[in-house]
Amino acid sequence: MTTPGPTIASGLAYQLLDELDLAFPGADRLRVLLALRDLVEEQMHAEVRTMTQRHASWADVGELLGLTKQGAWKRYR
Repeated sequence: MTTPGPTIASGLAYQLLDELDLAFPGADRLRVLLALRDLVEEQMHAEVRTMTQRHASWADVGELLGLTKQGAWKRYR
């Protein structure tokens, strides 16, 4: 199995947004997006925790997140 790259992930995100447009009109769409944002943030924290428990460096984590190692540590420690 290959790891999804930015292009695949972006495509999936746009598919999800299209589905949200159809399923949740108006303010309901915003509520769903807010819930998804919270879920994604929780998953990112869990993934960073897993990476650091498996001895990934904060520099590696920061690089993946587009942050410095200090920025990653400050946000996700």
